[in-house]
Amino acid sequence: MERSLRGARVATYVYFVLCGTLMGAWVVHIPAAEERVGISHATLGGLLVLLGLGAFVGMQVAGPLTDRLGARVVVPTTAVLCGASLVLPGLAPDPWTLAGALLVFGACNGGLDVSMNAHAVHVEKAYGRPVMSGFHATFSVGGVLAALVAAGATSAGVSPVATMAAIGGGSIVIALASVRALMPAASAAPVAEETDATRTAGDVKHASPAVARPGMAGRVWLLAVLALMVMLCEGAANDWSAPWRSCVTAPPLPLSASRSWPSAPGCGRRSRAGRCSVLAWRVVSRSCSARPGMPTRRPPARTSPVSPGSATSACSPVPPSSAG
Repeated sequence: MERSLRGARVATYVYFVLCGTLMGAWVVHIPAAEERVGISHATLGGLLVLLGLGAFVGMQVAGPLTDRLGARVVVPTTAVLCGASLVLPGLAPDPWTLAGALLVFGACNGGLDVSMNAHAVHVEKAYGRPVMSGFHATFSVGGVLAALVAAGATSAGVSPVATMAAIGGGSIVIALASVRALMPAASAAPVAEETDATRTAGDVKHASPAVARPGMAGRVWLLAVLALMVMLCEGAANDWSAPWRSCVTAPPLPLSASRSWPSAPGCGRRSRAGRCSVLAWRVVSRSCSARPGMPTRRPPARTSPVSPGSATSACSPVPPSSAG
């Protein structure tokens, strides 16, 4: 196997970890942002819609850009923008600025999500075997890393803004350092062209795979519905497990960041990553419970944020792999 292909796979792992870490860093600090701005849970729910709206816009923009410029350009660009915008929600002094910050961060994160999955599809095709679930497992590992960093920072008395700025800055450096290993557009194009040629061989009239396959539009919509259901479940766990934990127990900010991600790799194809994630979940849980002022008893329903990750982990790699 070519060394460049192995490097592209490792670089894809890196960007998935970065995406999970950046989103996890925001999730763990949702209660802090809510308290800083002074809003209710109802208002927070309305503002979190803007995060999804921004992600939708970013996805719509990043898709065509990735086709035109190549993932090697779009992936690091969106990763840098996502890292730079992470600190914005933490700096917001009022609901209006928080709304704008979430819109921007969501757009950057959505762009990174689409472009890195597009690159992952090219890597999977080049390998000739399923590797997509491994990439999504490392996304979950990124969420665990964000929880561990937030746990240590909170225990050390570091402010949420400083933690988010440090994570964002570190992500920018790592994103820029991993650019060269990504597959160039010229390497990804022949894979797609060969696939199209195979699908339409002997039928020059049909230039598009969507036209060549009857019922393809229905399958695309089916994948869209599947992705919607997965993201709805994952979004609920993302956005509300941290506020829920802050209400159920004394301020367990880092613990809530682990939410559904740690269980996700355990249901994927990378069982070693799954075991590491579960171990990290236990470390975060015990370290937070041992902090001064924290309850030493076992918090109720400890595994409830884990359940959505178990359910969605098997589904999340399916839409990008099938669409590719």
